[in-house]
Amino acid sequence: MELDLAVQNAVITIAGMGTFEGSLGVKDGKVAALTAGSSAGAAKEVVDARGMHLLPGVFDAHSHYGLGGDDDFSTETRAAARAGITSTLSYLLKLDTDYESPYLEMRREGEAKSLIDFGFHFGVSSIEQAKRLTWAADQFGVVSHKYFMSFKRPGEGDYLGVHAVHDGILYQVMREVAKDPRVILVVHSENIEVVWSLADELRSSGADGLAAWNDSRPDFTEAHDIGTVGMFSELTGAKVFIPHVSSAMALEAAKRFASNRPILETCPHFLTHTCDDEYLGSLGKVNPPLRPKRDVEALWEAVFDGTIDLIASDHNSRKRANKSGDIWSSSAGFPGQGTMLPAILTEGVVRRGLALERAVELLCASPARIFGHYPRKGTLLPGSDADFVVVDLETWAAPDTESWGSFSDYSLHEREELAGWPVATYLRGRRIWSTDDGWTTDPAGEFLPATPVEG
Repeated sequence: MELDLAVQNAVITIAGMGTFEGSLGVKDGKVAALTAGSSAGAAKEVVDARGMHLLPGVFDAHSHYGLGGDDDFSTETRAAARAGITSTLSYLLKLDTDYESPYLEMRREGEAKSLIDFGFHFGVSSIEQAKRLTWAADQFGVVSHKYFMSFKRPGEGDYLGVHAVHDGILYQVMREVAKDPRVILVVHSENIEVVWSLADELRSSGADGLAAWNDSRPDFTEAHDIGTVGMFSELTGAKVFIPHVSSAMALEAAKRFASNRPILETCPHFLTHTCDDEYLGSLGKVNPPLRPKRDVEALWEAVFDGTIDLIASDHNSRKRANKSGDIWSSSAGFPGQGTMLPAILTEGVVRRGLALERAVELLCASPARIFGHYPRKGTLLPGSDADFVVVDLETWAAPDTESWGSFSDYSLHEREELAGWPVATYLRGRRIWSTDDGWTTDPAGEFLPATPVEG
């Protein structure tokens, strides 16, 4: 069999297999050969990756396409491809009970413009929506749904597509989630009533900056609501997932449920920045907030010991101009996909000694597995999609936000050099970006329906 592509002499890392010198062969968009030798076999195209690392394409399970720019499937997937991301799940949140029209519109746009494969999380913030969870799984292959505990005032979440809720609705939603083992409830956990009180107090006192934002949404507000979610999960049997875990107290709240704890995600910014990074100003505003250094260290400990299940970007392509003003008036959220892989490789692997295999588990295999896309995605085992990234771990560079492809024009890392930048990214064996040739002009991203595997 003649391969379509062979990548030879690379240092390959696959979760569950470790790191080894070897070669990879591609046929018809799938991994067809994986060897510890210097050749994967005869091929139409041969790439010599000597001195480079070859990793599965990053599976970013947390992005917000459409909240920043109107053309995010074009711009943000360019930034993602350049950063080694080959698949993403983006949040599609609507007030309507019927998701069919917005789903079809977003899918068509993605299939026309996206450089990478993509899927969706829907939103659920009413009992009526909750009764259609199995319908969404059957009809669209969408099995994960976002619930915000932080919108409780009428109309407050309308701009995002979220109804006002309370814990009674959460409990009822979780009862519906428990009826279908495929379904995962993704819960943004912050006790917003406490936040209202503290924010009013701090704002009236003239407090400003990232430290004030952290003080207005302290760690116990996150931990409190994780405790509620964990208890409801035990009572109902619903599968729950906590995104963007930011604090030591939140980790402890989750760990109290032992083997029944929620699935936990953290984000690169919670592992690399703190609320004391005053130079960021309002650029660093996000919910939950950047925390003190002690929380960064607790999160890294959880990354090493297995408490954190995956890392995702929480990417939002908002412009710098939308982040201007004081901390109370600027928009929350920032771009993360363009630096996600090098940020984790730099801070985790290079500086802290995190095993490269563990980084690949957190960034690739685990998110694909949790959301029903493994082993098609997240690995380089034979038969999987040939999504991979060739990475240079030796060269250090700062992100160039003028040329990185994103609609957004800044990065939290713009003042620092990072290692682990991709030199080429491949989707199903097709090069979609490289340092030599730039981006492909032929978007070939496909929609990813979830196919959960029992157990």
